[in-house]
Amino acid sequence: MSTIELPDLPWEEMSRVEQLALLPDEERDLLLEDVTEADLHTDEMILRPKQLAVVNSESWITAYMGGRGSGKTKTGARWVNKRAKETPGCFIALLGRTVADVRDVMIQGESGILAESDPNFMPVYTPSLRKLVWPNGSTAVTYTSDSPNQLRGPQQHYLWADELAAFRMSPDDSGATAWDNALLSTRLGERPQLLVTTTPKRVQIVRDLFRQAREPGSGVSLHIASTMSNRANLSAEYIRSIYEKFAGTHLERQELHGELVGDSPGALWRSDDIRLAPLPTPEEEPAGLMYVIGVDPSVSKFGDDTGIVVVASTKHPDILQRKAWVVADLTLNAGPDEWAPVVVEAQKRYSTPDAPAIVVVEGNQGGELLNLVLNQLSPGIPIAKVTAIRSKAARAEPVVMTYRQRRVHHTMDFPELVDELTGWEPDTSRWSPGHLDALVWALHTLLVDPKPLWPFAPVLVGSNHSGLSLRSAIPAHRLERGTRGTGLAIAPWRRRPRFGG
Repeated sequence: MSTIELPDLPWEEMSRVEQLALLPDEERDLLLEDVTEADLHTDEMILRPKQLAVVNSESWITAYMGGRGSGKTKTGARWVNKRAKETPGCFIALLGRTVADVRDVMIQGESGILAESDPNFMPVYTPSLRKLVWPNGSTAVTYTSDSPNQLRGPQQHYLWADELAAFRMSPDDSGATAWDNALLSTRLGERPQLLVTTTPKRVQIVRDLFRQAREPGSGVSLHIASTMSNRANLSAEYIRSIYEKFAGTHLERQELHGELVGDSPGALWRSDDIRLAPLPTPEEEPAGLMYVIGVDPSVSKFGDDTGIVVVASTKHPDILQRKAWVVADLTLNAGPDEWAPVVVEAQKRYSTPDAPAIVVVEGNQGGELLNLVLNQLSPGIPIAKVTAIRSKAARAEPVVMTYRQRRVHHTMDFPELVDELTGWEPDTSRWSPGHLDALVWALHTLLVDPKPLWPFAPVLVGSNHSGLSLRSAIPAHRLERGTRGTGLAIAPWRRRPRFGG
């Protein structure tokens, strides 16, 4: 096992409790002579200077961007508790990605509002009412990004949005997202405030906050925290595992240090390859759409993500004329007992009587496991197995080409997926890109080589394979090295026979 060299945390960046723990016993005892037990749990003692600056911020919007495990939830919980106590009778909105995120992380989590509350000022939580009530009458109500309409009627003094970058920015009937409605509804009192705590992702809403924070007079302040700044509260095993996954990769700055980074120089995709567009209407596509669910089951003992990506495509007989839309990214880090029901539910949801959704999986790594597990839950579920005879980069390159031909669109922001597409470097990345692999399998069968789908969807036989040019998808820095050893097989691809539609 490799030893990870961690830099020392500067004294001035530590919390007072962390500083006290490092003092000689006699000096520490002297300083604690007049300190009560309650004093040890105040914001001023517990929080590091950056966290304290967030909790005491007077900005209209305070954005706290931090690496994984950097203390964002604790900071948000104490920000809420402080305002609930200092503004009796105020109204607070708690906005998370899902119902479970709000309940299990923001409220009941290890560093959530209940855990960070003063025992003498403890709120009462009523999950059925989505409500927290403090002894002085201050009230917090929970909302999710999946239900933007919830925030249209209410109004509040304060709002905490956790993991904003991971929100599904689904619009309501008026076209406004949950964040749009959050900005409009936080309007009570002389100084309404919003707090955003999130790991930064390359989505528009995060870019906007970074830009606004640089503009004088915008009312937006930005604070950055790294995972290592909170290592006193993290286990050695967690630090080891997260550094093994991200240290030395392009995502280290984002996932560990809380910085907003651009595209990786060696990645196959670029940010401008990703375009958003809704699914076509039945009038626009009378033949309907074909749905495929790409699955990349984790077989790693280190617990890589199981990629689950849903893609829809048109049914044009000429494969080069088809267009596709990435509809859902259901990727999760879990065992078969958790990811298998997700796949089965997605297959049912996206199936139609005349076009069942097809599950696509790599047959030579995890395919037999997936086939066994899914058939136990849904006997006869259509599973198309593909065989990986080339490298990940070689499989992905024709899919990248379809993006650059503007044949692929995303129906919404998928931050984790886009991070992998624009951050995974074929030649240097050590981590397994589950989102990317699942996407590639799905799009490859719909837009590049549909043979694995033939037993279930003969209409997708397609034609015109000879028009493909893999080299158009290869970045210049990779072309300079030549194709030897990369797994590219351009000539056999061009020799592939056409199949009638």
